[in-house]
Amino acid sequence: MSELIFSQQARKPAGFLGRLMGDIMAATNRPRNRWLLDQLDLQAGQTGFEFGFGNGETLAEFLSRDTNNRALGLDWSPAMVISAQYHNKSALAEGRLELRCGNIADPACVIDGRFDRIWCSNVIQIIDNRPALFRRLHGHVAEKGLFAICFQPRGPRAPVPRLFAETCRRELENAGFNRVDVRWMEEARPEAFCLLAHP
Repeated sequence: MSELIFSQQARKPAGFLGRLMGDIMAATNRPRNRWLLDQLDLQAGQTGFEFGFGNGETLAEFLSRDTNNRALGLDWSPAMVISAQYHNKSALAEGRLELRCGNIADPACVIDGRFDRIWCSNVIQIIDNRPALFRRLHGHVAEKGLFAICFQPRGPRAPVPRLFAETCRRELENAGFNRVDVRWMEEARPEAFCLLAHP
C-alpha cells in the first residue's frame, strides 16, 4: 500500500480496504482507547457520545461496562459505520446504541441532547476549526459530565504531544469549559495524553 493511499485510508477509511484499515488501527490503538475509558470515571447508567469511532470497539467497551449505559456514535466514514455495526450488533438490537454517518465539524450535523461523557481518540488533530467545535460541544456535555480528548501521534507530520495538549487545553478553556485536566499515558510510545474538560 502506497504512503498516499495509507494516509487517505487512515484519515477517512473507504470500502473494503477502509474496513480492513479500521480493524488494523483498532488493534494498534486498543490499549490507548481502554486507557481513555479508564480516565472517564464511568458510572452506571451513563450516556456516551463518541465521534470518530472507527470500527466501534471503544463504543462496545463503554457499553459493556454497564448494561444500562447508552451511546451515540458519529463517524464520517460509511465504511466505519458498517464495521461498527458488525462489532455492536447486540447493543444496536437492544436500542442501547445509535450510529450515524456524519462530519462532527459540519455545523449542519445534528447532535441531540446532552451526554454524561463525550470523547474522541486521535480525531481532533484533523479538525480545521477546533475552537468552534469546542464551543458547540460545551453545550452538549451534561452538568457533571466530561469531554475527553485523547491523542497519540502517528506519523512524522503529527503534532508534538506536549505542545498540542497545551494548545487544546487553552482552546477548551476559551470555549467555556471551567477546568481542563491533562493526563499522560507515559508508558505509551510515543506518549499519549488525555484532556478531561469539565463544563
